[in-house]
Amino acid sequence: MHRRCLVFSSVESVSMTVSWDEVPCNGRNGPITGYYLTYTNITSNTSYTVNITGGENRMYNLIGLIQYTNYTVSIIPYNYNMNGPARQEIQLTGESIPGVISDLRHAKDPDALPFVWNPPTIPNVGLIPNTSYTIGVRAYTSIGPGEWTNRKYSTAQIFVLELFSVTKLSSTAVRAEWNLIRRVSHYTVYYESTSSSSRKKRQVETGMRVFPGDTTEGLIGGLDPNLKYLFSISTSFNVNGIIYEGERTQPIPPGVTLTATIISSTSSVITVTGSSTIQLRSVPGLAPISTTPSNGVQLYLPYEDRMIPDYSMIYGSQFYDTDQNNDSISDALWCQSADTSANIGVWYYPNGTELPLFDGTSDDLLAPSPVFSKRFFGQIALARNGGLSGYEGLYKCIIPDENGVNQTLVVGAYTDTGYNNNDGPDADPTMQFSLLSTSRLATPPVFSLSFNVSNSPPRTISCSVNGNGISTELSRVIVNGSGSVTRVRVTVRLRETGNYQCTVFNDRITDGINGRIGNVQALSSTTSLTLSVSDTPTGLTATRLSTGLAHVRLSWSTVSGATGYEVYYQLSSNTPVSAGTTASTTINITSGLFQGLTYTFYVVSYSSTSLPSGDASVMVTFSNSIVNDLMGTVITNFAITLTWSSPTAVVPDSYNINRRCRRVCESSLTSNSETSVSSPHTSTGIPPYSQCGFDLIGAYGAEITYLTTNYVATTTLSTAPTAPVGDIIFSSVESVSMTVSWDEVPCNGRNGPITGYYLTYTNITSNTSYTVNITGGDNRMYNLTGLIPYTNYTVSIIPYNYNMNGPARQEIQLTTESIPGVITDLLHATSPTVISIIWNPTIPNGIITVYEIRYRESTSTGPYNITNTTNTYYSIVGLIPNTSYTIGVRAYTSIGPGEWTDREINTCSDTCH
Repeated sequence: MHRRCLVFSSVESVSMTVSWDEVPCNGRNGPITGYYLTYTNITSNTSYTVNITGGENRMYNLIGLIQYTNYTVSIIPYNYNMNGPARQEIQLTGESIPGVISDLRHAKDPDALPFVWNPPTIPNVGLIPNTSYTIGVRAYTSIGPGEWTNRKYSTAQIFVLELFSVTKLSSTAVRAEWNLIRRVSHYTVYYESTSSSSRKKRQVETGMRVFPGDTTEGLIGGLDPNLKYLFSISTSFNVNGIIYEGERTQPIPPGVTLTATIISSTSSVITVTGSSTIQLRSVPGLAPISTTPSNGVQLYLPYEDRMIPDYSMIYGSQFYDTDQNNDSISDALWCQSADTSANIGVWYYPNGTELPLFDGTSDDLLAPSPVFSKRFFGQIALARNGGLSGYEGLYKCIIPDENGVNQTLVVGAYTDTGYNNNDGPDADPTMQFSLLSTSRLATPPVFSLSFNVSNSPPRTISCSVNGNGISTELSRVIVNGSGSVTRVRVTVRLRETGNYQCTVFNDRITDGINGRIGNVQALSSTTSLTLSVSDTPTGLTATRLSTGLAHVRLSWSTVSGATGYEVYYQLSSNTPVSAGTTASTTINITSGLFQGLTYTFYVVSYSSTSLPSGDASVMVTFSNSIVNDLMGTVITNFAITLTWSSPTAVVPDSYNINRRCRRVCESSLTSNSETSVSSPHTSTGIPPYSQCGFDLIGAYGAEITYLTTNYVATTTLSTAPTAPVGDIIFSSVESVSMTVSWDEVPCNGRNGPITGYYLTYTNITSNTSYTVNITGGDNRMYNLTGLIPYTNYTVSIIPYNYNMNGPARQEIQLTTESIPGVITDLLHATSPTVISIIWNPTIPNGIITVYEIRYRESTSTGPYNITNTTNTYYSIVGLIPNTSYTIGVRAYTSIGPGEWTDREINTCSDTCH
């Protein structure tokens, strides 16, 4: 049965509080003893589980969360060791201020600095060329701004065009062509002329034409056919209405009709004939634009017109600072990238220091010597203008690819003699072994073999084991210093014992005639290492421990030569988790495992000089510990003796007992806990005639589990009641009868079922008693008859429990009045005119209020003479002598008169005395 609702409160960016309603009663099926709360980061699919003990603990504070992230929260109730179904809800954490932007990158234009970060991209346009700016970026959320990321950047200088040509169209017109530069507002073509006189040259005409920034050619007409012209071009940028113009290119002539003149870096005027197109170069030789890669990075050697692999060897006569073979391309070594958005890349000397970066023309006498670097869009040149002696070794280029990730390319540069005399790479004779696998359980293991290579760059490495070639992943890193040493690491995925060999080759080995140049033979170099595989442990066993519900001890046999063992556990198809390493052949795992689940345990052996072994495995189910034979064997009035067997899964350190008892006659429970008990155990202090439920709990270290829940033992034996009946109630009280009822014996005094009552009623006046046995505990009413009116009776009631009597409760009740009884002892005395009568009080049946006397002559049928008295005697006077009278007496109570007692009495004659 699901819980009714999950409630999220105090939801912050890194924390929230979760609470939930209790499990509905009709779905609990027992006491809820705890909850498993699992919260999962949906983005990273990372989960954490918390065991919340106690069914009333229905609130938990989650901390250490990720801002503005959806989490699923799942709650599973459990009844001791039995899990119920889960309820799951999703909650989004609150926003926070954003983090600092750390991947801020830029490109340069003369009037703009485009910036990019993730996310987004924004160009800073309208800037002044060749000017330094401080630019900051920060992000906002609804909470507020993050911190500034500030950078100092400079806009680029206004570019000098690299491609410019002038072609003669007629005697008065030419066509100028140039390469397109982005963001340029316009191009300006300047022309100047000299006279045709060879004796004296003087400037006679100048002019210019302006062309839009999105054009790459323009026509210039109206020229004087008798003059010679030189042409140059500049680029301009419009920044907020202000024009910034760059330097002009070196002037050049057009075609042959006007006897064109070319100005070079070494002569002022050169006259040529014939039809020609002249290219302007900002440096002697252009950057090789057409060879830049569409993706990634590469090394290009224009002098040989080929791409060269990483860690190639070249010699001085293969790269320069100018165009050596008249193909209009600078014959430097070019480090190129598919990222053409900015001037990028850095070259480093063999000792690790940065090469000087030169902005002038390559043939400038001020250029650094013997090598320097020069940047162009998407590439950087390694240019040589002097001898390499003393500068030989491994040069490194670091340049970002199109994704902005820095890549490293290496080339070995040597003098021609140094190259020719190089006898090949020198590798360390022995490789070094290192395990790379994050888990020794990896199949196959991943490890590296590392060694140093000196003397020349290691361009190609091939490896084998026991003579059989193997596949490897290659990594090379320059060890900075004068020796130009490369640290080589090959990554191997294999578990095989044997001799591992790696052979190193380079370009020099394949150059010349089978590696021979002059008298020098270049050879490969071999390095090796013998590796063994540690033996797989045997005899792996798993024993559950009593220190916890899911604690286990693993044991296995010793592996010869192993310096350690690593143990893992795996739940179902999840990734195995390392439980730690040990040098012994046993390990106790006391955390991370949960009762009720099945785990596979693995053990591998290892040493520092060998590959880890294959794994030995064993499967363990942490079944719930259960006792099925808890029973009460001896039951008395006040105690129950319990016995049980040890649980089948694992014997606990000790046992605890929870007891809940109630008298059979009531519903409220009293609870009691007893710790550190053993079988048999006598639970005392139980009231008679009580039912008890027992929980048998196993204590496993700091954890407990319910082995048996709510075992209900036989009811404790009965004893005599210790309390009398409740109130005695008299009803329908009459003069000769009454009804007696009484409340039941209080539950805490019954001590068993009340099976009947002894009712004794006693006439206090006569001390006469009668006892009635009333069977049945629910028969609590009796009608007493044959009583004496206006008489006190004691009524005593004794409850009994089978044959055991309880204490009596007694009450006194007076019967009501009735009419008095007949007067039977009426006496008299006479005289001639007076009759005196006397009587004793009769059975009063109440309080006699008056006596009524009547009399008349016996022969009369007329009415009686009536008189009253409160005495028990009376004299009737004024009578006729010697006459018979009928005289009657009766008594009155509040109920009324009794019966008449009549006598015929004669007066005597006058002579009587």
